[in-house]
Amino acid sequence: MQEWAIVSAMLCNRPRFVGGRYWLSASNAVWEPVDRVSDDLLSMLTDELGNVNPRHYDALQLTDPKALGLMETDGLYTCYRMIESARIDFVGLVPSERVYEAIQSSLEFVGWDICSGNGWLSASCHGIYPIDPFTGVLIDENAKMINEFGLFRELRNCLRYCKANDQKIADHAPWFPVGVLVSKDNLRRIRTKPRSA
Repeated sequence: MQEWAIVSAMLCNRPRFVGGRYWLSASNAVWEPVDRVSDDLLSMLTDELGNVNPRHYDALQLTDPKALGLMETDGLYTCYRMIESARIDFVGLVPSERVYEAIQSSLEFVGWDICSGNGWLSASCHGIYPIDPFTGVLIDENAKMINEFGLFRELRNCLRYCKANDQKIADHAPWFPVGVLVSKDNLRRIRTKPRSA
């Protein structure tokens, strides 16, 4: 049985609504990160490698579980990335298991993305994916595999597309599944705010 771990976070602006879906992703190309955060929140974040005072908010580690509440108070959206535990060394991260375990009950799994390397390059933008996240155009007959958040509903279908990306875009292999989680508060706000497109 596979074990999965939350390994990274990204602070984001409100997700775009395109083609009848809110587009969430493990990639900052799909779900744009914010450009600034409060000093209080910044004191509870590092970049993915553990460096303090990160300048970009698309590849973060939380150092304090209280950061979750502060992000919600500040009205931010946060994407949490989850990968197979066996891949943690491959992506070169040292996630704070203590923090992610402390907030896990406040998070909701929303679907599977496909990424390459440790830069969170998503197949939805740079590979083979059933729907274009920027236009909502259906690219192939498997668009029904994609949920209301622009992510694969089922891991088995995500793995099928990982394999296709490995074969056809071998320069970026291996492509692997990334579970996307958001806080329950974020999910409520996404579902209750008016759609803009």
